[in-house]
Amino acid sequence: MAPNTLGQKGLWHSIYKHQEGNVIMRTLLFIVVIVLLLSLAGWLVFDFSGNSASVEVRTDKIRQDTEDVVDKSKELLHQAEQEINH
Repeated sequence: MAPNTLGQKGLWHSIYKHQEGNVIMRTLLFIVVIVLLLSLAGWLVFDFSGNSASVEVRTDKIRQDTEDVVDKSKELLHQAEQEINH
């Protein structure tokens, strides 16, 4: 039988630690993608002026965008209903 080259913790501990690192990296990547998408949509605004930095959440833009989506969805459903009925 070959000696345990991974020390006392063993193979399963090594695999667990590797998977834990992958989960952390995936979580960080997911957060970065979400922040990027929110900033591209104009919902997050970053301001770097002088010696300060701030992040602003544009709730007015979020509200307007969601209202637009709801209105367009209602319009599409109405059109689909008209197509079905005729």
